[in-house]
Amino acid sequence: MSSNMPIKEVLATARRLVNPANGSAQECLRSAHRANDQGDTEAARRWARKSIAYSVSVFHPAYRDTAAS
Repeated sequence: MSSNMPIKEVLATARRLVNPANGSAQECLRSAHRANDQGDTEAARRWARKSIAYSVSVFHPAYRDTAAS
């Protein structure tokens, strides 16, 4: 099930869930913010979702909820 969650909400969700002990999750979140700052919202969404996956897994509802439709 996909949603049209705005990129600001996707980034906020990833930031809220980021695991501070997981360097990969943190780096993905930084990459998501860089991509968003450069106007590449598709890449920002991909990086943010990777951060969520590293932090809480692809089975977490937030991963599904942040998918682009």
